Amino acid sequence: MQDNLDRWFGQFTEPDGKPSRDAAVTTIRTVNGLRVTSVDVAGTYLGAQMGGGSTQPKADQRMLAAVIEGEDGPWFFKAVGPRAAIAQAKDGFDEMLASLEAQR
Repeated sequence: MQDNLDRWFGQFTEPDGKPSRDAAVTTIRTVNGLRVTSVDVAGTYLGAQMGGGSTQPKADQRMLAAVIEGEDGPWFFKAVGPRAAIAQAKDGFDEMLASLEAQR
């Protein structure tokens, strides 16, 4: 899991040069027996190193991402886009994480 968090933090740079890890909001909680680690980070998006994504830096971006750990996991959720668009999606992303349940 830490490798994923480090990769996500590495996909952003901050205007003040501060490490993205320090600028990010990282939350760890338990939802219906599942450990949920979520990350909210903004800045200049450098792109994903895997999967053939864009390699052009994009300023004023934001990412919401989560790792869900459970018996059949882990599972990963990630949304990246313009800061304003991701701000509008934040409540829905949080609601989705709060609704998670392990399959019985």
